[in-house]
Amino acid sequence: MKISDRLREYAKAYKEPPTGREVEGTVEVLEEAAEHIDRLSDADGRDIVFRRCICEYGTQPQIDMCIEEMSELTKALLKYRRKFALVRGENVNPTNGDTDLFKARADIIDELADVRIMCRQMELLFQAEDEVERRIDFKVDRQLKRLEDK
Repeated sequence: MKISDRLREYAKAYKEPPTGREVEGTVEVLEEAAEHIDRLSDADGRDIVFRRCICEYGTQPQIDMCIEEMSELTKALLKYRRKFALVRGENVNPTNGDTDLFKARADIIDELADVRIMCRQMELLFQAEDEVERRIDFKVDRQLKRLEDK
């Protein structure tokens, strides 16, 4: 169940018995939050925000931000590898001894989201959406052929 659907269920529960006691404004807030989530999770809604970022901050700063986010993802992946090696008892560069792989994974997920956001902005900025899709199709087909030829 989507988060927005869950919020609508909560709003419905506040309206109906056995609770039947709506805290003033609760239903409206839940329904508004559900609508907001739906709007932002739809690709067109996100693209509106991304285009607005490009206009507001400028093309060069957004390109720089994309580079920065890719660098942060690289750093998060390297930290995960180092922590994983520590867990296995391998000799790695000195660190603070942190081996929390769950946090490392959460950091990777966060940075992946940032990189995907910025890559989408780059597609919009360079008006390359269709070309990128064609290149992805080409590269996936090429990889599939490599896998089948093994």
